[in-house]
Amino acid sequence: MVATLLRTRRLVLRPLELADVPRLAEVFADPETSRWLGRDLSRPEVVREWAEERTSASYPEGMGYLTFLLDGVVIGYGHLRPSHELPAPAVEIGWSIGRAHWGLGLAGEAARALLEHGFEGLGLPAVWALVRPENEPSLRLAGRLGFVEVASGVHYGAEHRVFVRLGETTPRVGALPRR
Repeated sequence: MVATLLRTRRLVLRPLELADVPRLAEVFADPETSRWLGRDLSRPEVVREWAEERTSASYPEGMGYLTFLLDGVVIGYGHLRPSHELPAPAVEIGWSIGRAHWGLGLAGEAARALLEHGFEGLGLPAVWALVRPENEPSLRLAGRLGFVEVASGVHYGAEHRVFVRLGETTPRVGALPRR
């Protein structure tokens, strides 16, 4: 799990805990909020099962699932972890926040913190994102975050567009050495 808290101007990102289940169940009770997650998290028992799977899993140091808190209240979650769908050593990012917080820039703020942690804190050369083609807000956010679409395919049981964001120190193909 991520060893330290990540902080942004408005948010705290901390490791997911089972104590977050009741609030996450409220967030995901809205079917629009959980529609892109590949699992219907609108029922509290499903949220508990989902959280138990994630909190009991083993992740490399500094990676895992995090809860997004605004003024101490859980508004969503995100992850930075090895991908279950892309070839190793791909590290995948994901984010989701409750509808009451859409359009406020909070998902982008949280995702930028995860990216900064991945690139600067963990030294990752690249971070990958899988986004459903119909998920326009996440497609726009991936673009604002500097992700580049590189492929599409069936992942997590549904069609996804595949994006990558290279770290600043990642050598670019065809790049000339600096003199």
